[in-house]
Amino acid sequence: MIPLKLTLEGLYSYQSRQTLDFTRLTDAGLFGIFGAVGSGKSSILEAISFALYGRTERLNLSGDNRNYNMLNLKSDRAYIDLEFLNFQNKKYRAVREFRRNSKRFDDVKPSAALYEWKDEDWHPLTIVNADSVLGNLSYENFKRTIIIPQGQFREFIELGPTARTQMMKEIFPQLQQYDLASKTKLLREANTAELNHLEGRLKGFEDVSAESVNELTEQCAATESNYKKRKKQHTERLASVQELRARKADFDVLNQKSRELSKLESRREEMQRLQKSVDEADFIARNFAGPFRDLNRVENELKKQKEDERFLTDEGEKLTRSLTEAQTELQDLTPKFEILKNKRAEEEDLKNILSILKAENEIERLQKRVKAGNDELEKVATAEQELLKQITDVEAKITSLKSKLIDPAVMMAVSDWFSRNEHLNQDLKKHKQRLEAINKELTTINTEAVDNHIELDSFEETWNRRSKTLAELRTEWEKKRDDLRIKQQLSAYAHQLHDGEACPLCGSAEHPNIAEAADVSEELQECEKKLAQNEADRENHYKFRSVAQNLKIKKQNAENQKQAEQEALTACENQLREHLQKFQWPMFSPKNREGFEAERMRSAEQSKQLDHYAQNVEKLRKEREEQRLKNERFKKAVDGFRMDEHAKQSQVATLKNALKKLAYNDFASAEVDGISVALTDLINANDKVESDFHQLQKHVAELVRQQSVSATKRSAVTKRLAELNNESLAISENINALLNESQLSSARVQQVLENMPDIAAERKCVEDFNIHYQSLKKGIEDLTDKLKDKPYDSVKHAELEQQCTDTETELEKLRTELGGLQKESERLTKALNEKKSLLESYDKLRLRAENLKTLTQLFHGSGFAEYVSTLYLRTLCEHANQRFHRMTRNRLSLQLNSSNDFEIIDYLNGGKSRSIKTLSGGQAFQVSLSLALALAESVQSGAAADRNFFFIDEGFGTQDGDSIHVVFETLNNLLKENRIVGIISHVEELKEKIPISLHIYNDAELGSRISMEH
Repeated sequence: MIPLKLTLEGLYSYQSRQTLDFTRLTDAGLFGIFGAVGSGKSSILEAISFALYGRTERLNLSGDNRNYNMLNLKSDRAYIDLEFLNFQNKKYRAVREFRRNSKRFDDVKPSAALYEWKDEDWHPLTIVNADSVLGNLSYENFKRTIIIPQGQFREFIELGPTARTQMMKEIFPQLQQYDLASKTKLLREANTAELNHLEGRLKGFEDVSAESVNELTEQCAATESNYKKRKKQHTERLASVQELRARKADFDVLNQKSRELSKLESRREEMQRLQKSVDEADFIARNFAGPFRDLNRVENELKKQKEDERFLTDEGEKLTRSLTEAQTELQDLTPKFEILKNKRAEEEDLKNILSILKAENEIERLQKRVKAGNDELEKVATAEQELLKQITDVEAKITSLKSKLIDPAVMMAVSDWFSRNEHLNQDLKKHKQRLEAINKELTTINTEAVDNHIELDSFEETWNRRSKTLAELRTEWEKKRDDLRIKQQLSAYAHQLHDGEACPLCGSAEHPNIAEAADVSEELQECEKKLAQNEADRENHYKFRSVAQNLKIKKQNAENQKQAEQEALTACENQLREHLQKFQWPMFSPKNREGFEAERMRSAEQSKQLDHYAQNVEKLRKEREEQRLKNERFKKAVDGFRMDEHAKQSQVATLKNALKKLAYNDFASAEVDGISVALTDLINANDKVESDFHQLQKHVAELVRQQSVSATKRSAVTKRLAELNNESLAISENINALLNESQLSSARVQQVLENMPDIAAERKCVEDFNIHYQSLKKGIEDLTDKLKDKPYDSVKHAELEQQCTDTETELEKLRTELGGLQKESERLTKALNEKKSLLESYDKLRLRAENLKTLTQLFHGSGFAEYVSTLYLRTLCEHANQRFHRMTRNRLSLQLNSSNDFEIIDYLNGGKSRSIKTLSGGQAFQVSLSLALALAESVQSGAAADRNFFFIDEGFGTQDGDSIHVVFETLNNLLKENRIVGIISHVEELKEKIPISLHIYNDAELGSRISMEH
């Protein structure tokens, strides 16, 4: 994974948006991030990991209220935008965002998105975490790749063997495949549990057999035959009963309809009266309802129009009085309105006089400020000249000192040559010592093999032959034991046989020739002892192979190490000769490092003095620039005051010329506040006259309009009253003519109209009665004809009903009995099949149990996984020592002891070992860094990326100057391995060695800021 660009906003101390272009940093290969404690350096790493995985080490999601605490308290939005390349050089973009609820400060909602760059545009993906696009690199392995903290790996090197093995399994998941003991144990326990389960299930099938299934099948067939015979008899009886039921139902219907017809006969006269009443109401509704409704409408409208006529008359009189009063008020106000123009001119003159007085006061204030500014300008010019003189003196000292100083690049190159020369000599010594140690180890291994009678080159063949012999002996003794157990059991059966009692094996009651068997208990015990001895021999045999394999692996590793060390020794000698030829500085001797160090110290003191002078010059220049800017500010301010003064004087002259009604001299000695009050009073009086006049004009016009509208409405109401009187007379004449024609009285018509019945409902009631009456008569006639020759015998009907009920009860019992037999038959058949299947599975599980027992004996405990873990740790140590040797100048080395614990080899004390806990803080950082780099290489080896990128976060504060130089040289060497390295630190000496870096500083108002330095 290679980062391209990172944008931060509102995250932790990053209040405003900051954009970090990683391409300039990654192109350099080695870069740094520097800043004070709490400036926001590590937040950059946290932003990268959070953008990719949505996880952070500092805060978890639930208990720490992560969304709220990651958001800057002064911000309402946090934004992280990371663009990066994956191991396939495909470009992706991960975006994370937090937004604060405007109504609840502590309510912060997150969102996330992941994009891929295709066809010159960003395309969203369905996932938000980047582990799949990073080659399934997990969050834990990603942390081990880009972050190398000191504390975690110090804990790793101080862990005990068991805990370290567990940690190695977590870091290297492939180690889990070698933990065969636990897997075998789980398989055996699962197999045993399944065997026990099958045994328990088989006990439930002891009464299940083929004979019981056949017997139950025959019983089912007999019951089914009897059921069919009784079913046929029941069907014949049921047909006769149903015919009698239908005849009885017809007689019941005939009697019911006869009773209903009698009730309808008694209501016929009532229905005839209702028919006459409905006809009369229908006639009145069709002929009189409309005219009477129109007459009521006209009379109601006449009443309303008369009320409107009275109201409009009163309104006209009121409007006439109001118009007369408004016209009188307008006539009184007209003279004041006619002189309003002159009053407005006086108002403008007062405004100008007030502005003139204020401008003259401002002119006086500006003249005082111009005088004070000129005095300050003289002081600033004097201070600037004094600073210029001091700068000239210091620059002369710097020029003199630079002429005596040796080029720092030369000093750095010579220092690197001496350091490299010392490292090569130490490496040469180290390789010789390791060759000697390896030869001793080979001698020890060969001696141990001889002591244990092991031929390392051919022990596998010997072991295989011995294994085959032990297996054959075991098979032979197990067969003999089984034969003896059978004989012992048969003997027990023979002693239990008695005349007349059944044999438990064959079932016969006669026993003419009872077998007599000798006692085999002693032979059986001897077999058991032989088998136990065989088991012990096999266990020792496997232990022998483990010891032999360990010795063979140790010898192969030692021989490989010897070959590698011999090649490294030859390469180191060649490098030392080539390095000596590269010395090209005649002012120094390659054999006199002390003289060079003295010259370097003197040069360093001169550099510090030169830096001090440079800082003084920079400080003086800043002070001079501040004085110059101050001078410019004062000069600009004085010029501004003068321009303001001239502008005010021009304004006064213009305002005096604009006066029309008033003279300025009459007000020259007046107070500004007094004139302001007089102006306000005059403006208010003029505004009131103008406002009152215009309002009265509008009021008079509105009253005239309302008077006209009222007169028009009165005329329309009078006309409408005449029309309504004529319409009422015409409707009354029409009603009288209808009454004469129908010979109905007006009172009767009004009574019917007021109590009008529901004509449709009552007419339908009469029609329904007539239809029902005729239908009943027709139904009675039809039933009478149908039943004329079909008598009904209730006694015979009751007897048949009882016989059908009895037959139905008997059939139900037979159905229940048959259903139970069929279910039981199905159950036994299914159980028999299941029993056969269980027996087959049981035989397979017993065979598997024997095999698993053998595997359990082979992989007892977790020794095999611990052994492979030890090989991983030794390889890790070898890789870590390649850098740890350089960092400690070949003084210290890391190794695993016989107890599988880390320990230190101290070459300054005769190569003796000591506990890793005796290391100082700086040495602990060095060994932790070496182990971390070695582990990162192992983790990243599965990522398949062309270039690898990671950060080292802090830890450099524990190193002295020389150690930092060695660590820096190690980091430089990583560039040759196609790695991109970023470090985070506050150590200034390390900052000077890095070609490009970021500086993080925390502004109290703006938050954390990022700047790039070369």
